[in-house]
Amino acid sequence: MPNKFYKLDESQNIIPVNTINDVADMFDDFKKRKVGHTCIGDIEISTVFLCIDHNYTNNGPPVLFETMVFGGEFDGECRRYSSWDEALSGHEKWVKKLGGEIKEKKSEKFNRFDIIDID
Repeated sequence: MPNKFYKLDESQNIIPVNTINDVADMFDDFKKRKVGHTCIGDIEISTVFLCIDHNYTNNGPPVLFETMVFGGEFDGECRRYSSWDEALSGHEKWVKKLGGEIKEKKSEKFNRFDIIDID
């Protein structure tokens, strides 16, 4: 049976783990799971690492990231991805589709780029 639980290391590499308890620290600190969070007016776009494989077919790679739109005409839209890079790209596509602008901000703690939108 394929592994179902995963965590990210400091470089956003996906690490398989044995139990849900092994990812408890990621659930406690949302910043460790955040790929991007953008607000465009009353619309929010959130992309996160899920920690649990959402590929229920067991065919193909684990599905571990999710972008969701809250508000506006696309409220409730959801897209899922298998890698950090796919998730980041998917987040950027939603931001652009909804009329936002991508601005990169260096995050010293995690040594990565967050997507932010400044109105």
